[in-house]
Amino acid sequence: MQQLNSYLSGRWLYGQGQAREIRHALTGEPLYQVCSEGLPLADSLRYAREQGAARWRR
Repeated sequence: MQQLNSYLSGRWLYGQGQAREIRHALTGEPLYQVCSEGLPLADSLRYAREQGAARWRR
């Protein structure tokens, strides 16, 4: 099973806590493991405001 990383603040990250399974909607087959515990979400929001918002204003 693959780990599904999160793209935050310009880099791919994986959490540090217990993972959850993402399953196929029809077959129920496990596809991915995801974890968001310990990810720098406040830093990512700041990055989005500084980097992303500036590009949208152009």
